Amino acid sequence: MTTSLDAALLDVRKAYRLLADYQQRIIELLGFIRTEFDAVHYYHQWRNTPPRGFGPALETNNDAGRLFLPLLNASALWIYHAGEHEDHVHYHSEGDMLIDVQICSDSGFATNSKQVPQPVETSKSELAITLVLCSNPAPGPFNWLNRVWNAIEYPEHGHVSTSEKAPGYTMYREFVPLAALSDEQSAHARLTEFRLRASKKFGREV
Repeated sequence: MTTSLDAALLDVRKAYRLLADYQQRIIELLGFIRTEFDAVHYYHQWRNTPPRGFGPALETNNDAGRLFLPLLNASALWIYHAGEHEDHVHYHSEGDMLIDVQICSDSGFATNSKQVPQPVETSKSELAITLVLCSNPAPGPFNWLNRVWNAIEYPEHGHVSTSEKAPGYTMYREFVPLAALSDEQSAHARLTEFRLRASKKFGREV
């Protein structure tokens, strides 16, 4: 006779396989989006850094389970470079962009043990797509990650933000429902609309 624990472990096995399939689709979607922007891979940002191993500190950490979900809220960072400089990471041209796509699989997920999670029924699954446009290049070397991306606070959905630490650079952000990116045709249409809105905010086509 199946016990409640047996049933729970069955759900866990199903969840592992479902999660693997989901993350495979997400990674393939990221590749499609990067190609749509004609961008090159640059960097990544883990919000949950997996521990290097098991030990006493981990055993007493109430957030240990969450730390093994590395794709949760992770960002893929890409660069679109309009200029001809070979070192497009440190030497920028007008029209260059840093593209940040954050995987927000569960907006109601508690990011630490002190937070209260929202019900999954009211939570959202989205990609937060952020463009950082260079309109007035800083004298190089000027690193995209440390001098620009880390210097500008994320704006609210549909808005732009700037920083005195990175003059000449503007950030625009939108949250796009994953359900709206279910196939290449839908994703292309949604990204085209996104770029039109971003272009209006930037005052130039992106």
